[in-house]
Amino acid sequence: MPRPSRSTTTAKRAATSKPPRVRRGNLEDQASLRAQVVEVAFDIFRREGMQALTMRAVAAEVGVSAMALYRYFASKGELLRGLWDFVLVEIRADLDAAEAGHTVPERRARARLEAFIEYWETHPDHYRLVYATPQTLAPGEETWTATPLYLELLETGLQRLKELAVAIGGDPRQARMARDMQHCLVQGYLYSRIVNERYPWADLDTMRAEVVSSVMEAIKRCLTRSR
Repeated sequence: MPRPSRSTTTAKRAATSKPPRVRRGNLEDQASLRAQVVEVAFDIFRREGMQALTMRAVAAEVGVSAMALYRYFASKGELLRGLWDFVLVEIRADLDAAEAGHTVPERRARARLEAFIEYWETHPDHYRLVYATPQTLAPGEETWTATPLYLELLETGLQRLKELAVAIGGDPRQARMARDMQHCLVQGYLYSRIVNERYPWADLDTMRAEVVSSVMEAIKRCLTRSR
């Protein structure tokens, strides 16, 4: 028996689902619909990839018209930013939990680094969405890196490295360079680990531990190097 097409499956799902109720001017209803749209969009992405993630497909599964959806997300790029922010909220919670209770700057920075890596390793679909899919924003549209939540995460990471610099007798002015270097090293590991699935990795647990230790040493060297 032939497998039904995505459009057929979506149409059946939409036909059996009750359209969400959004009362005019009700902010709670609007927020609920936005959250539902993001959840559905994530589900489509996980099932069928970025190419299947269209405004029309999302609207059909949510149970609203495509035109209604555009009132909440003006473009696919804006919808993607909603998905990215959803991921960033989860990451922030994990990082905050990881560093809670740590008062020693180096231990706090290491816990934060380990939690960041672990989040992406346990959510590879989220990693591919954020880092390994083509940018679909229209020319001139604001990129996701400028969203307040992402900037907040960057600033918190920078502050943690400044605290580490002071603790080890380094230069807090080098924290920005240390943060950028950390990003490059960690992204290299994550991309290799998550995207390059064909490579015959020998011992990922050992490799992860070595990566964390190497990145921490590189951070400290950067913070203490003479200008």
